[in-house]
Amino acid sequence: MPQSRSRLEPRALAAVRAPRRVPSAFPIAVGLVLLLFLLATAPAADASLLRPWEGEGNFLSVVDYQNRPRDDGAVDVVLFFSVANREIVYEQDDGGVLRGKLSITAEIVGDDGSRFDRSAEIDLRAHDEAEAGSPTMFQVFTLTMPGVTAATGRFQCVILDQNRTRPGLLNLVKENRARSELAGDWYAEVPRLDADGLLLRPPVFLARAPHLPALEEGRPLGEPETSPIAGYIHPIRRYGIENETLQVYFEVEPVGASRAEAAQEELFLQILAKDLDFALRDTLRLDLSREELLAGGGVAGVLYELDVNQLPPGVYQLSCMPLDGSGNSWVAEFDVFWSLSSLNRQADEMRGEGLTVLTGDRLQAFKDASQSEREAILADFWAELDPDPATSFNEVRMEFLSRVSYVRTYLGGFGRQGALDDRGQTFLLLGAPDEIQQQVLPANPKDQEDAVTRVYDGYAPVREGAWAKGEDAIRMSSVHQARREIDARRGGVGRDKGFELWIYNDKGQELFPNVYSGRQRGLRFLFVDRLGYGRFILQTTNAWDIGSVED
Repeated sequence: MPQSRSRLEPRALAAVRAPRRVPSAFPIAVGLVLLLFLLATAPAADASLLRPWEGEGNFLSVVDYQNRPRDDGAVDVVLFFSVANREIVYEQDDGGVLRGKLSITAEIVGDDGSRFDRSAEIDLRAHDEAEAGSPTMFQVFTLTMPGVTAATGRFQCVILDQNRTRPGLLNLVKENRARSELAGDWYAEVPRLDADGLLLRPPVFLARAPHLPALEEGRPLGEPETSPIAGYIHPIRRYGIENETLQVYFEVEPVGASRAEAAQEELFLQILAKDLDFALRDTLRLDLSREELLAGGGVAGVLYELDVNQLPPGVYQLSCMPLDGSGNSWVAEFDVFWSLSSLNRQADEMRGEGLTVLTGDRLQAFKDASQSEREAILADFWAELDPDPATSFNEVRMEFLSRVSYVRTYLGGFGRQGALDDRGQTFLLLGAPDEIQQQVLPANPKDQEDAVTRVYDGYAPVREGAWAKGEDAIRMSSVHQARREIDARRGGVGRDKGFELWIYNDKGQELFPNVYSGRQRGLRFLFVDRLGYGRFILQTTNAWDIGSVED
């Protein structure tokens, strides 16, 4: 039985039902409906990460964050860092203690041009060599960036291991330290609720947290980085072989004229596998007395626990909202692993990065190299592209990491072979297209033929049931080669399959030389979901037909 405990009184307050494996069609329909309802009906959604940022480079790091609102309208951004012990180099001091040292530089560049940064030195220690080399034990620490006034922006961070030199002779001479870099989009919105209902504050994932007296009494724990749960924060959100109990802490606040009713609210929680093959639903009954709310300043703490032994390995979305919809909601992802081999993802992703960005002799050398040699090859590659070596950030690599993160989340994934979807590969090489024309389930069998025509001729007539092509389409001459290619491609496209036509009015935004370098403007790519499983294949493109500058 899953255990759902609110800690608002000594006994469990959840109406607990055993999860059940249901036929795949049922969770697909119910899960999507409930998730869409959850997102559509919520007056405000919190801006916590759907899943944490993953840093890449010489070692793997993970960063989660929370926005804590201030009275002056700004937010304090609390960063939760996690690095596996085996990723850190420890040195023994005079007293025989194993110590590690990390340097962190974090920066938020607001879309309004504002900049906020914070640097810190983090001293770490391990009890013994076994702990220092453990792949399942982590060093977790926090860093707060106070008074951020931007509404949206870009987050970027560099973590240096002061006890480890980056691979490569040049790095050894310059004493460049091993580094982990990450970047992503950041939003300052925090959950607010103007109407009556229940305000749900962002979740904090924990691991091995004890049953604290404050939680048993329903008292809020306040700032997570300084509260009693600080030592149990689990930013990596990884459960299973490491932690058999999912623990999520969040705070609730009844607001508005109907606070008394909201204090008796039921919460709806859903765990949905990303492949939609497993769904689990729970309800959690809140029973907040006036005394409890007054003691906590109107806020109560909730700890939700679940035995993950009932979950198959995979990626899951945990969502929470008031059962009657009178309040806000949040959605967050976590992972379940049941084998140690599944944890070693860094080597595969490093290989995928090399296969994506390298070409020619350098690519062949990368394939033949050891892991440490691959680190050196990639480090030299990105150093050559660094637009401003004097800064701590390599802006080109940061943008690439951001693209990888987007591909991993929205475009099919990223792994040992690079992007797992042809859309993801194109996105990594050229960036976001200027326009996407999409048909999930074509209503008109001629739609894909029109798309093929658009790839080569830049124009197709608008038909009943087809999407609008727009009047500003770039018209290209219908040469004999293009007409012959169109006729050949039309017969090979499954007309009932979903497809996406990506249009680049120019040549995209390449970060490094690739197969599309030097091509003329007006690139178009037609991707088709041939099997109907959401994996898109590049059906055709004009990149090879319009010629290059050299041609």
